[in-house]
Amino acid sequence: MRHTDGGYLCIYLPSVTGHHLTYLDKVIRALEPTESLLVLTPAVNEEFNRITACVGKVIQYERKFSANSFIQSFHECRVLLKCTQGYAIKKVIAPTGCSAAFLWPLFNVKARFDYHFLMLSPALINNKSVLENLVKAGLLCMHRKGKLSTIDNASYNSNGLFGRFIRNKFSLIPDPIDTNTPAEKADALKHFGLEKGDFNVLMCGALNSHPRKNTLTLIKSVIQIPPGEKIRLVLAGRISPDILDYIATLPAEQSRKLLVINRFLSDQELMDITHCCNLVCTPYTHHYSPSGIVLRAIKTRTPVLVPNYHWFRYMKDNYGIGYSVETLSEDNIAQAIVDIKNRKKPEPLFGHQQELIDYFSAENFQQHWKAIVYSRSQLMGYADIRLP
Repeated sequence: MRHTDGGYLCIYLPSVTGHHLTYLDKVIRALEPTESLLVLTPAVNEEFNRITACVGKVIQYERKFSANSFIQSFHECRVLLKCTQGYAIKKVIAPTGCSAAFLWPLFNVKARFDYHFLMLSPALINNKSVLENLVKAGLLCMHRKGKLSTIDNASYNSNGLFGRFIRNKFSLIPDPIDTNTPAEKADALKHFGLEKGDFNVLMCGALNSHPRKNTLTLIKSVIQIPPGEKIRLVLAGRISPDILDYIATLPAEQSRKLLVINRFLSDQELMDITHCCNLVCTPYTHHYSPSGIVLRAIKTRTPVLVPNYHWFRYMKDNYGIGYSVETLSEDNIAQAIVDIKNRKKPEPLFGHQQELIDYFSAENFQQHWKAIVYSRSQLMGYADIRLP
């Protein structure tokens, strides 16, 4: 992309893992071919290089991470100002999520960059500190309308003062579903070595022992289920050594209930394995933004078993996409899986599947970013898929 008189469109990228590159790819494809881009990234890899082949300039910075939102915001704001020094910047966008939004109005006083930041979730519900939430809300109030977006449709549609605040300060944009068309189930079963007669439960992605992932809890839930139920847990994705070590210690009777696919899966493979499994399970704790794994399950009409809070509960209650478990204990998860397999729970209706697919499409995501960058574009409003 060539440089234009208007200066660079600066894209801030906080990571090159997970959804960040997926979002980046879609945003770059949505922009005008003549757009002059400056991408700030903490790292590069083969996929990043492919996506940014048309980018005019890439600046790599040293990433600092803090679990404290304010400290992390401080780090990100400093990076943005330092890396853009000496460049003509017409707009700064963070289209893959960031923490910079909290302190950016203070850092941006002198530079006065036009900007738009995506926050995966507004971050006002994932801690128990009332004081911290009040401080965060106060900082977010410093942004003018139209400067922030979120993909968290559960928060956006909340009732009361919280919902009104989110709708006033944030635009709602979709979390894009993969564009791939799933393969035939029989072909996918054969490709992954799955038995047609088994009830296959899928957990996929970066699987580790972090408490938020709850991978070990799900494994322990499945291995306690009687063998006669013929329930198998499919673990697909990059699996951490500690999880693999635990699986290696299991007796043969229990390990036979697991199928381990310890490698990177392409977007097509993720779509295919979701389509051929009977249930998708996301036993996450403290996950407050949309889940691409659940959205992929919606596209393939595969029921989900999700925790009973925030976005997961909102999607299950409003769109009939599966089941929830009240408490994420080994016994509760195991019983829920058995009940679902034996049809003791009503099958999900997926009554709004096509509306959800349309809204959460890559095209709709791209249209939103075109509107943000160029102040134009036809959008599919979220109201189009809300329940009556």
